[in-house]
Amino acid sequence: MFVGGIIRIFVSISTYFFQLADSFHAFENCVTMAPVPESDKLLQEVDNYIRSNDVMIFSKTTCPFCNKVKALLSSMGIQFTVLELDTLENGPQMQKAMAERVGRSSVPQVFIRGQHCWRL
Repeated sequence: MFVGGIIRIFVSISTYFFQLADSFHAFENCVTMAPVPESDKLLQEVDNYIRSNDVMIFSKTTCPFCNKVKALLSSMGIQFTVLELDTLENGPQMQKAMAERVGRSSVPQVFIRGQHCWRL
């Protein structure tokens, strides 16, 4: 994928989420408490997911915003890796580590080639 394609993806995702956020106010299930510092092991795991995947999404199965971004990327034919935090035994700890890395604990968190490109 060339740089223009990545920019197009970023603009599409950003535009879509701004429109979605304006019309959808029930995203409380997507937000958790403020980040709590976590072990280096979890931070390394988060970093490995981000580094190892061209498009990486940290998500929750019950999050409507997460479902929308996954549907959007799928409709654009973009392959991505998703980590459903609410299905993991250490999901809450992983979410806190991810929040420590990016400064927010809400989902979805989208990374394209290691660059953080979207958050709520």
